[in-house]
Amino acid sequence: MTMKPVSPKTALGFWRLSRRHALGLCAASGGLAFLGVQASAAVSVADARAFVAATAEELFSIARSGRSVDEQRSAFRAVLERRVAIDAIARACLGIAWRSADGTQKKSYLDAFKHYVAYKYGGRFDEFRNAKLEITNARDFGERGVIVESRGTLGNGETAVVEWGVSDRSGTVLISNIVVEGLSLVTSERELIGGMLERNRGNLDGLITDLKATS
Repeated sequence: MTMKPVSPKTALGFWRLSRRHALGLCAASGGLAFLGVQASAAVSVADARAFVAATAEELFSIARSGRSVDEQRSAFRAVLERRVAIDAIARACLGIAWRSADGTQKKSYLDAFKHYVAYKYGGRFDEFRNAKLEITNARDFGERGVIVESRGTLGNGETAVVEWGVSDRSGTVLISNIVVEGLSLVTSERELIGGMLERNRGNLDGLITDLKATS
């Protein structure tokens, strides 16, 4: 059976954005930037491959669980908090505005960002019910961490190349970025968060309110 390449619109169901959102990637120079999420070199290629495989299986198990959408979102957030460098990603997406935030704002923003991501992506697990993921390669980029390359296949036969950034900066192996067909989660969300902050005239509290209101 011939597998159909995934369309940019579908992109394995992760996000629907144009290719201009991939600006800032370093793939063209032989590596993948972690876009503000610092990595270390301690994680091994073998450990990174195993971690990605286990993470994908957890995500697919949510899709196969038959849970309600709200339960899927809750389960997805739990995976984010255990297996993804979500705090570092949130900070990278906010950019320089993080530096001027006070402690209360930072805590509120991190919680709001997790809600936003869990709600935005956690309600789409039906797309992954019969999905599969094949790890095809892994490359060690030293201080930038390990890039695990894979090919995802949806139940309808559409396929996409998925790259996973893996690091252990916090002392725990975590996913630091996901790139689907050249579209980076961190780059895409950083642009969206920046736009939301701009619409709030730079008011972080307004951005936090908008993120919490995601539905």
